[in-house]
Amino acid sequence: MAGLVDWNERFFICPDCGEPIYESDWLNWWPWKRCPICDFDFFEEDE
Repeated sequence: MAGLVDWNERFFICPDCGEPIYESDWLNWWPWKRCPICDFDFFEEDE
């Protein structure tokens, strides 16, 4: 899945929940491979 990235505003759209994820959302979020809003795993392989 791919999501929209806006390099100027420094955010991208989560391909699962459709919410914008800003750089500041990642500052205190771990793991970085998951959406901080819906917990979608960006690297999970489809079965």
